[in-house]
Amino acid sequence: MSQNAPVEKSVVCLLRQEAVLAFRHPLAGVQLPKGTREPGETPEEAARREMFEEVGLHLSGALVSLGTWECPEPAAIWHVFVADGSDALPLSWRHMPTGGGAERGLTFDVIWVDISSAADVFHPLFLPVIDLVQLYRDQSAKARESQS
Repeated sequence: MSQNAPVEKSVVCLLRQEAVLAFRHPLAGVQLPKGTREPGETPEEAARREMFEEVGLHLSGALVSLGTWECPEPAAIWHVFVADGSDALPLSWRHMPTGGGAERGLTFDVIWVDISSAADVFHPLFLPVIDLVQLYRDQSAKARESQS
């Protein structure tokens, strides 16, 4: 990657019914699990790693790629994935992130956010990703209806 190339990040949206899994960063507000790809790591591998580091979940099931979104500031390419979340997961929990860096020593409150209230909850930077997720959900619902 050249010095001028945008940073590549992966973000994963774990969906359960009408909600998406998020965490409350004590300094930066409500976010989706995301982070920078490490050298040699695929976007999907980065998404799985970030989910574990930031909320403590191992994703063993399929991830669906929704493509990429270009974050204007700071300049980055976000690889967006969705996965199905189990109804057996708790409604909330606390997690100490394991990735190190600026998150060392922090504790995140992990929560489910109703997608219909995302604009009121998430930092605006995450809203284009939520829009991609909503489009995916709408298209999936239409596909299921046409198969019925």
